Amino acid sequence: MCREMMGRFVYIVFCILFILNVCFGLRFQMTGDEVQCFTESYETGTRVLGECIVTAGKTGDMEIDLEIKDSKGQIIVSKKNVDHTKFEFVSNVKDLDPHNDPKARQYTAYEYDIYDEDEDLWVPPKYQICVSSKRVPGSDARQKRRVTLNLHSGAAARDYGQLAKEEHLDELEVALRGMYDELTNLMSELAYVRDREDALRGINEATNRRVLWYSAISCVIMVGVGGYQMVYMRNFFRKKKLHLF
Repeated sequence: MCREMMGRFVYIVFCILFILNVCFGLRFQMTGDEVQCFTESYETGTRVLGECIVTAGKTGDMEIDLEIKDSKGQIIVSKKNVDHTKFEFVSNVKDLDPHNDPKARQYTAYEYDIYDEDEDLWVPPKYQICVSSKRVPGSDARQKRRVTLNLHSGAAARDYGQLAKEEHLDELEVALRGMYDELTNLMSELAYVRDREDALRGINEATNRRVLWYSAISCVIMVGVGGYQMVYMRNFFRKKKLHLF
């Protein structure tokens, strides 16, 4: 009885975490010879599972192609003449990311002026998802096709049903595995937030130091210019034989 209640509790928690997980879905219509692109950011090592469904219209009148590029512009997914297709990829560990960039890890708060405060280093890798249509010559120019694009990342991109079959897991074990994956993703996001906080703190400290130096130099220049003006005016009045009060 206790095990059954524990299993239900774990399953409910897993469902809540699964719902809160990152999901991306779009539905739109496309006319002939059109391109629509979208951008998504994924942390390094994130598994992404996608599905593209094309409905309405005739396949012979308009072809729909799908293409996904990573942050470096390299094509990682390419599907031609899509009706219904699934795809998956893992965000490139070589993309620009503070967790795997040695330059970022050894970078301290007092070195941000040397590091040039590279904000882009702390932005998760962006992936460009493009859907293009190609109208067949001689077909109806008013032809439209509906495209449904679904993307799931993290634990939502994992097939736990297949995992249960492969590893012979019961319902409770599957729920625990899902919770573990979700918590792993959350820990990774928290680590990224901490790194981002350290980066911004370093930038603020570097900015404060620069402002302090600029203020000190400005004061020295103002005092020097004021002293020079006093000496110049005194010599000027002496030459003109003028007397001040």
